[in-house]
Amino acid sequence: MKLEQYFEKGKGIGILATADGEGRVNTALYARPHIEDGNAVFVMRERRTYANLNENGSANYLYISDNEGFEGVRMYMTFLKDSVDPAVVDKYRRRNSPVEKMLDEEKLHLVTFKIDKILSLIGDHEIEF
Repeated sequence: MKLEQYFEKGKGIGILATADGEGRVNTALYARPHIEDGNAVFVMRERRTYANLNENGSANYLYISDNEGFEGVRMYMTFLKDSVDPAVVDKYRRRNSPVEKMLDEEKLHLVTFKIDKILSLIGDHEIEF
């Protein structure tokens, strides 16, 4: 299965971890990423996670699948680029969320990460998609 399909068809919980320039870690719930050209793409608001990326471009996305057992992945990523073009950002928004509608006033960014490595949810087994 390709990584794009894994996230398109999957259901689960995602947590994005970042750290500021002094190493203080932040975690936040995030939707499944869009996968484009082998990169992970997230819609992001201007909050702590976004601020951290501007100081430290390293991030980790932990995804826990709704399937039985402990299934999921940990993606080690490096910040590549950021777009604030509303037309571009809008292509990636998932509008089904009531939270999304409630927060429409906040500025949105389309943040792209290079996926450096993908590990299994448990252990240190590297996964190839």
